[in-house]
Amino acid sequence: MTNYEKAEQAMKTLMECSNAMGSNDDIAQAISNVLLKEHRTIQQSFFRSFKQSMDAYSKGGSDGRNEGAVHLAKEIHNSDVFLPFV
Repeated sequence: MTNYEKAEQAMKTLMECSNAMGSNDDIAQAISNVLLKEHRTIQQSFFRSFKQSMDAYSKGGSDGRNEGAVHLAKEIHNSDVFLPFV
């Protein structure tokens, strides 16, 4: 399985978890726990990929259900934070 396929499957699983009412705190805690246990270079690489993905997401269209998420995606993508590979 390629890294693309692994990442795609992980996102599908995360989206399924997000589809349960009241799951926001659990998901946020799980994401934080995994991130904090990773090597700091991997943390930075993850956020670099996340920031890059926000460009495509912000151009995907919106309505009242995801308007805030699209706005945030634009803000994240357009931020001037530099995330070098270190």
